[in-house]
Amino acid sequence: MNVSPNQVGKTCHAIVKKVLRIVPNDKTWPLFKDNGIYCRPWEGPKTLVVLGYDKGQIIDVLWPELQKWIPDEELGEYKSFANGGTKSPAWQYNPRVNLKCGSRIIFLTYEMKPSVCAGVKAKEVLADEQMPLAFFNELDQRGRTLGGINWDVSFTPHRVAGRADTGAESWLYDMWMGKNTRGHDIGRFRITVDEVPDHIYSKEQKELAYRQWIEIPRQTGDEEAIREGEARYYGLFQRPQGLFYPEVQPDIHFIDWGFEDIKDKAVTFYRSIDYGYANPTACGYWAVFSTGEYFLYDLYYVRAMDAIPHAKAIIERSGNKLIENKKFLDKVTQIEYKTFTEEFSAVRFKQTWLDWHCFKQQGGAGQSISFFFNVGGLKVSPSTKLDQEQRAQALRSFLRIDPNRRHLVTGEKGAPRMYISKRCEKWIWEWERLVFESRRVSDMSQNQKETHVDKNDHAIDQTEYMACSGARYIPDFVEKQIVLKPLNKSTGY
Repeated sequence: MNVSPNQVGKTCHAIVKKVLRIVPNDKTWPLFKDNGIYCRPWEGPKTLVVLGYDKGQIIDVLWPELQKWIPDEELGEYKSFANGGTKSPAWQYNPRVNLKCGSRIIFLTYEMKPSVCAGVKAKEVLADEQMPLAFFNELDQRGRTLGGINWDVSFTPHRVAGRADTGAESWLYDMWMGKNTRGHDIGRFRITVDEVPDHIYSKEQKELAYRQWIEIPRQTGDEEAIREGEARYYGLFQRPQGLFYPEVQPDIHFIDWGFEDIKDKAVTFYRSIDYGYANPTACGYWAVFSTGEYFLYDLYYVRAMDAIPHAKAIIERSGNKLIENKKFLDKVTQIEYKTFTEEFSAVRFKQTWLDWHCFKQQGGAGQSISFFFNVGGLKVSPSTKLDQEQRAQALRSFLRIDPNRRHLVTGEKGAPRMYISKRCEKWIWEWERLVFESRRVSDMSQNQKETHVDKNDHAIDQTEYMACSGARYIPDFVEKQIVLKPLNKSTGY
């Protein structure tokens, strides 16, 4: 799946992938010879189904792009008229194009009834823009006798007028998020406007697009325009409600750094945990810079485990080791526990915060959940007790752009105090779907609350704990040896 903004080349990217699958590849092509792309062995003729919004999109966009990339000797009389072609597909019917190698291309549109797919068996399908679920079901089922379909789905995730199944309400959104993969392994790709070479999408036009879709909607406060702009410029799924943290700007807050990029910088390390069993346990690995920035460089996100195995896994993900201590006997329950200590062999964490409720809630045998984290070797402290609305206020102060602060990576002015590694994918997809909770009276939606929906918010919750923690950079220091002086026998001092 390629979920990207307008005009960044996602359709071209999908078409090139499909062409390489349906025609014999030549190792001497510059694509392979000069650019190091893998030359796929020929596996024989295949059927490719190309899906588009309507016939106009097929004729004006998809077919010319296919002609551009399919070798003329394969197209024969169907090559472009500029290259000597003499024939066009029968657009007034259900057009097919047969290639010299035996592969064929079938064109269908979403305006048609899904039953048009009856009898169509294809190994390759290219679905451009947001495909209705009925088309997916019809083609996917028929492709099973061929060993399954290789799908390439490329689209801009905005809400399409007249179609309620688009944007964040789409079945494609659930597939992208991993909620319902329809039995497929999902590859997720996103091309940003900034990644498009300037000779294709000029710097001036990029700036105009940013102004049109991002800057002006934010200045006017038009929530609907803001959400559409985020879809068309950043490639975020457009939702009917506003993002709970609209302060986040992907091109500014999300950076391509990890632990290796910061390990030798002036930072102090912390961890923050939101515990769950039925829901995921999210542990954020944070670095606080000497200049005051907070950076989430890694994220642990696992469900269906108890506190002790979580503690072990969180420590091991940190790169540290567990040292087994003597056993501990609970005199009340007479249960004996193996206890562990974290050895900071890779990273020394100044503090690890855990949701304060875990210090009250029982995790079994009359002990709190925090007790079992400590037994497992993870020394935890209670997080803030502020409610969600107050935590959000604290986090917003870190996310807001300060025009005088310099960016952690680029050094340019106009930056926040908090950054998220692009490798923390679960954090990003939680943020993308986190919206305001609405009050409901009878069947009518009323004013929005100042809290977010209580769902898929675990990575965000631990971020709020971190924002309220008061964590700061603490330079390395050498502890002085304390020498105890003899007490005065008369005064006791």
